[in-house]
Amino acid sequence: MSESIEGLCRSCGLCCDGSLFDVVAVSAAEARVLEAHAVPVERAEGRFKLRQPCAGLQGTVCGCYAVRPEGCRRFVCLLAHARAAGEVSEAQAVALVAEARARLGRGESNASDFFRRYFSGR
Repeated sequence: MSESIEGLCRSCGLCCDGSLFDVVAVSAAEARVLEAHAVPVERAEGRFKLRQPCAGLQGTVCGCYAVRPEGCRRFVCLLAHARAAGEVSEAQAVALVAEARARLGRGESNASDFFRRYFSGR
């Protein structure tokens, strides 16, 4: 992860707090590793999933970053892509995260459009 987005990701956490996803699919091996780090994983019908908000999330930072599952490793939101490409400044990105949190706090019914625009994955 580039420096330009690492700080943004560490100050955001929306991908891990249940705002964007309900679950993250994990493999059996990933489930064992996560559970060894006190992060519970659900098992159903031979599948494993990490329920969101993630129990490994500490504030806005991943507490199990070194052992996070592949689905978490691969995910980069649109805002992070835009930040890495220089399309938005750090200040603009931070402001968008703050706006997202404010919309969540207000329970806005149109917040999903805002999230799709800035926070869905590529």
